[in-house]
Amino acid sequence: MYLTYLNHYNIRQCEAQYLDMFYQNLESLPETHYVISKEYLKKFTPAQRWEVRKVEQEWGKYSDLWAKLKPSDYTIMEKPEELLDIEEPSKILYATTSTIIPSQVEVLKGILQKKGAQIKAGITWVNNKCFKDTLQEFGIPTIHHELGPFRPTTYIPTIYMDFSGVNGGTEFDERFKEFLKVADQVPILSRKELIRVLSPSHYRELCEILDNKSRKYEIGVGLQVEVDTNLLLFNNNCNWVDPILAAKMNSSKKVLVRPHPCAGYIMKPDGRMEIDDITKGNAVQFINKCEEIYCLNSSIGIEAILLGRKAKIFGDSPFKNVCSMNEDLQIKALNFIVFGYLIHKELLFNDSYYKYRLANRGNEKAIYLDNVKRLLEKAK
Repeated sequence: MYLTYLNHYNIRQCEAQYLDMFYQNLESLPETHYVISKEYLKKFTPAQRWEVRKVEQEWGKYSDLWAKLKPSDYTIMEKPEELLDIEEPSKILYATTSTIIPSQVEVLKGILQKKGAQIKAGITWVNNKCFKDTLQEFGIPTIHHELGPFRPTTYIPTIYMDFSGVNGGTEFDERFKEFLKVADQVPILSRKELIRVLSPSHYRELCEILDNKSRKYEIGVGLQVEVDTNLLLFNNNCNWVDPILAAKMNSSKKVLVRPHPCAGYIMKPDGRMEIDDITKGNAVQFINKCEEIYCLNSSIGIEAILLGRKAKIFGDSPFKNVCSMNEDLQIKALNFIVFGYLIHKELLFNDSYYKYRLANRGNEKAIYLDNVKRLLEKAK
């Protein structure tokens, strides 16, 4: 059995913000106990939530999915009293992810005292100190997931899988150091070979971008959604405008800024900055125009490195140190990211794979070779 904790406070004007993952978990990993709010239990219509349309397209009837959930499969986590008087969404986010909230711990301990012996691991989509620390007290590891940095439609779908944290407070640097001890015993692919694995349908286009030396802008800045938890929680004491200010200081030419397609606010160009027209190109076409990419924590930073650009990441991204590595180390890091750190989306909520990873923690060679085999088969 797994214990899944879903962040459930109204931080993004949407309480059930991980509804898609709740439905996927429900469909693919039946032996799960959920810690959720009542919002996740609402029966939405396709007009209300896109996640319902996805269920009906991929698995059939929405009602069939709900038949998989019994009242004994979940615990309702009410909003703690400690947070009732806080009106600012960001402060609620900081409190729920970074501090110990006694009432939450009490609920979690009650579950673990009843079911702890059955629980193999916890699963969560955002760092949560109460959840991770309480499970650790019972000797249970926590799997942290998030959508990977290489995303459809350009790339195959990938997922972060980290036993320490996601986006910030991760085990990436520690695991990469261990991987370097066995790197000479495993295949190390070139950038073009990695592109073939990650983007078989866009291989030619991305290789042209990799080889392109004619770049109009010295620096391009990739922005994130204003309420991105990654931006709010792991910003390394920077705000979203710092990459723009730094780019203006470091470039003798105009800077190109790419708003996020889901941004809620509009930016205007000025004498030192141009705004990329996101209706006429995707992220890789933006990267193609620039010598170097600046970002706070956007996945566009590591995407730029894959495509042969320099990058500067201002936040606490697990890939921050990859930006300053020499070419040899950077290639090894890219390979570790693809085959050691990320997983293909088909392994999400996959009980046999979770068992494998739980049994092989610390065995970087085995984890890497297993994913090499899986992904190279897909790339054929």
